[in-house]
Amino acid sequence: MITFVGGLLGGVLFSWWPLLFTGGPSVADEPAFVQWQEAASVAKGPVDFKTREKLLPLMAQSDGPRAWKMLMQSGGKPRRADIEQVAREWAKQDGRAAAVFGTAITDSIERHIFLTVAWSCWFGREPQVFLEWLKTQPDREPVVGCMTYSEYGRLIKPEVASLDDLVALYTGSQGRQAQLGNLVMRVWRHGNQKEAVMAWLRRQPESEQRDYAWSSIASDLAYTDASAAAALAGEVSSPKISRGLTSTAAAWMAKKDVTAALAYAESLPDDDSRNSAWLSVFGTWLLNDPVGALGHVRQHLDTITTDKVQSVLGREATIAADELGLVRLMKGSEQSRDSIVFNLMSAWKSYSPENLRRWLSSPEAEWLGPEKLKRYREMAEKPWPLSGGSRTIQGRRVSVVGG
Repeated sequence: MITFVGGLLGGVLFSWWPLLFTGGPSVADEPAFVQWQEAASVAKGPVDFKTREKLLPLMAQSDGPRAWKMLMQSGGKPRRADIEQVAREWAKQDGRAAAVFGTAITDSIERHIFLTVAWSCWFGREPQVFLEWLKTQPDREPVVGCMTYSEYGRLIKPEVASLDDLVALYTGSQGRQAQLGNLVMRVWRHGNQKEAVMAWLRRQPESEQRDYAWSSIASDLAYTDASAAAALAGEVSSPKISRGLTSTAAAWMAKKDVTAALAYAESLPDDDSRNSAWLSVFGTWLLNDPVGALGHVRQHLDTITTDKVQSVLGREATIAADELGLVRLMKGSEQSRDSIVFNLMSAWKSYSPENLRRWLSSPEAEWLGPEKLKRYREMAEKPWPLSGGSRTIQGRRVSVVGG
């Protein structure tokens, strides 16, 4: 890493090198250094955790090199949190100096910890200055690769211009959609910038990063305006991400108007999107109004099969008997029927084992057949955890929204 900033060492080192070795006093937070020395004297070893947590930030804000020197002289190896505190507060005051200092740390682990925070905080406070510096580095990827949103995200200004800075930072890097999505949402939720954020996204080239950012906005918007969220599906180029977006919008629609949500799901242009959105609607309906949702299935036994609802049906312990009776009537494969029944039995056992045992002993359960009935009776008598297998749901991952 020293080669990254070799050309800058001379000028910046000159400003703090005398302090590092002479321990010259700093006026601003001198009491913090005095308190540290007193604590170290009393402890006769490493300064205690609470004192470190309190004084290190104050010391680093005032005099980064001296704070580092005091930390190194306190005895024992510094904790990760100690190194991060010095790097963080120093970089907030003078990011370039902190970064140059970090490259000269001899211990490779300490150097990595320090620079990860220092570079990130420098970018967060002065993105343009940092990006200009980054252009001078012979290999930018090791620098960018260790930077973390948890540090720069709380410092960078929540404005659209910062999105351009983030794109510039990760130019040429792969798999950075999380960072962009996080900043997009921070800017989206800050002030009156929603239209500006959407305009910015429309200016970006098609990419998975952009699609995930649209999906994040849609998820946030769906809470208050599911129709507006659904309209954003047209902005997304990835079929997979678009399906997730429409599925989420459909789930939120179902919270307010199931009929409208079903109609929306049916209006989608391809089978995968329609099926995914329909399952989200039905799953949300089942969660909020299980009687109504099961009634809908009874009215459509010709088209709604166990295979279609396997991924969402089978968790309604409060009406398990009604649901089991419905599953008996539904068309579909034995595999999907067995999966739903097993899930229902497991949920019912957790909710009310006495009622489950009573139902299994009644004529209503005889349709399961002697072999399965015997197995479920044994399961109902056994204490948790079950020894006969684990719950497995095959099918799609869908969105559901509870009340």
